[in-house]
Amino acid sequence: MSNEASAAAAAEGEVEEEPEESRVPKAKRAPDEPTNEEIRLHEVTHVPYRSWCPCCVAGRGRADPHLKTTFEDKAVAGVHVNYWFLRDEHGGESTPV
Repeated sequence: MSNEASAAAAAEGEVEEEPEESRVPKAKRAPDEPTNEEIRLHEVTHVPYRSWCPCCVAGRGRADPHLKTTFEDKAVAGVHVNYWFLRDEHGGESTPV
């Protein structure tokens, strides 16, 4: 607004206020949030468990537990066989075990 227009607006009671610039507040880090250095050191081994670490939280998840099954739940019994040959000396006669 020009000076003449603002004087006329002030005379009529229509004063336009100029917007004030607001300051950006300085926020402190929450006490339980880690520093960048703590994050860097923790990501080496992920020991000990930290609740702020997404990898630690995912590793403790219970979304896919190993459930116990009863004997009746198994429809087919599995048989696993492995064998090997025993010899006394290299090139000698072998006996299956």
